[in-house]
Amino acid sequence: EERALDFWKFSYMANGMNMKDISLLKRCNIKEGFIEFVRAKTVNTNRTVIPIKVYLTDELKAIIVKHGKKNRGPNTLIFPIIRQSDTLENQSADLKQFIKMVNKYTRKIILKIGVEKDCTTYTARHSAATTLKRAGSDIHQISEAMGHASISTTKVYLGSLDDDSKKELAKLLTAFN
Repeated sequence: EERALDFWKFSYMANGMNMKDISLLKRCNIKEGFIEFVRAKTVNTNRTVIPIKVYLTDELKAIIVKHGKKNRGPNTLIFPIIRQSDTLENQSADLKQFIKMVNKYTRKIILKIGVEKDCTTYTARHSAATTLKRAGSDIHQISEAMGHASISTTKVYLGSLDDDSKKELAKLLTAFN
């Protein structure tokens, strides 16, 4: 459970970085206090790809120290999720198994604390976007942080405002009467 929660938190705190990108992070992706990477999803596209930069907080550093491989060579994968020497098919199978494990144990954790909503690795990505939105971040900043080429893609990730937020907005709109 602890390992699953740590990876869920890593995803969330790294601007919603998805598990495939986490599994492909190498030591050379850590540069001057940031994690800089290109989303695996966009590597082979024809469009201009802009690297994503995530500030390396103390929390992220702690997860890297706790779960990262001891080999610190620049081209070494940080986390032991997949094996670089494996075929793409085996890497894909290992990644799917890892995501399944994280989802299984995060679901157990949220049941223990009484949360009735589902919680998966996908939720971490959406939650990061929604948290940034509710904190007042501009949609363009959120889009860049998540590595989206289009604002419309980011909008899919943003949760709708909850009822309390809608009430607060209504109060603001009627405060001038």
